[in-house]
Amino acid sequence: MKCFAQEKAAWKNKEQKVVEAAIESIAGELEVERKLRRRFESLNKKLQNELAETKTSFLKSVKELENEKRTREVIESVCDELVRDTSEDKAETEELERESAKVYEEVEKEREITLLADMMCEQRVRTKLSGGKYHMKKNAAIDKLRNQLEAFLLQKKAKEKGLHSLSTGEDRYRWETG
Repeated sequence: MKCFAQEKAAWKNKEQKVVEAAIESIAGELEVERKLRRRFESLNKKLQNELAETKTSFLKSVKELENEKRTREVIESVCDELVRDTSEDKAETEELERESAKVYEEVEKEREITLLADMMCEQRVRTKLSGGKYHMKKNAAIDKLRNQLEAFLLQKKAKEKGLHSLSTGEDRYRWETG
C-alpha cells in the first residue's frame, strides 16, 4: 500500500503539475489574448477615429461636390441665357443694320431726287429768265419801234397841221406816260 500511496501521490503530483502547467499555459494564453485584445481595441479605436474622419471628410466632399454642381448649373444657365441674349442681340443688330441700309438708300434716293428737282427748278428759272430777257428785249424793241412810229406819226401830223417839233415832244411825252 505504501507503493500504491506513493504512486497515487506521484500520480496526484504529476497530475497537479499537468494541471498547473495547463493553468499556466492557459494563463499565458490568456495574457497573450488580453494583450491582443487590448491591441485590437486600440487598433479598433484608431480605425473608428479614422472612419469617423473619413466619413466627415466624405460628407464634406459630397457637400462641396453638390455646391460645385449647383454652381456649374447656375453658370451653365447664365451662359445659356447669355448665348440666347447674344443671339437675340445679334439678330436685332442685323435687323437694325438692314433697316439702316434701307433708310440710307431711301435718303440717298431722296437726296438724288431733291438734287434733280433743284436742277430742274434751276433750269426752269434759267429758262424763265432767258425767256423773260427775250421778252424784255422783244418788249424793248417793240417799245422802241412804237416810240419811233408815234414820233413819225406825230411829225407827219404836225407837218400837216403846221405844228412842228414843239407839239411832237409834248404829245410823245403824254403818250409815254399815259
